[in-house]
Amino acid sequence: RHHFSVTDASGSLIPHQEEMPTSRMPVDWRKRLVFHAEVPALSHARFMLKKAPEPVTFDSGASVAESSELTVVDTGRLRASFDRSTGLLRSLIDLSEDRELLAAAVDLLVVDDQGDCWGGGVHSYRDIVGRFSKAQPATTARLAGLDDSESPISTVRVVENGPVRTVVESLLQYSASTAVERYV
Repeated sequence: RHHFSVTDASGSLIPHQEEMPTSRMPVDWRKRLVFHAEVPALSHARFMLKKAPEPVTFDSGASVAESSELTVVDTGRLRASFDRSTGLLRSLIDLSEDRELLAAAVDLLVVDDQGDCWGGGVHSYRDIVGRFSKAQPATTARLAGLDDSESPISTVRVVENGPVRTVVESLLQYSASTAVERYV
């Protein structure tokens, strides 16, 4: 297994983490890392990525609490609550002002679209014909590349949780259409 370190131009170690793989290929040499970078305006900055003999660890940036009803991510600045029964982002609280930022759960809508590809004569899309909802177990299995005999993955799940970012994935469907929402 390969491990890496990321340093800035002065040699200071920078918190980083591996991204979730985009491929299921069983190779260890194909990595994607994410890190926060400070780059001066109208300039550039140099960062060094080096192979490390051992994993470099940092404190996690967010706490995650999961129950049968909710997945809650708390960054210290924001608290996001995901409803496991609907797959939707239910609440987003600004902790510095103790204020809810959402008027309602974040809904993925299906609208009636009879316009041509250029939108000729269409001035708005207001006729809501449906809403995406929590994906069914067979759909989550198919989206994950599993066959029906394997247990499906959770509709709402934390796919990354590290010192740089936390990513929550929600699997939704409407009729034969599917949506994978990622909250970073």
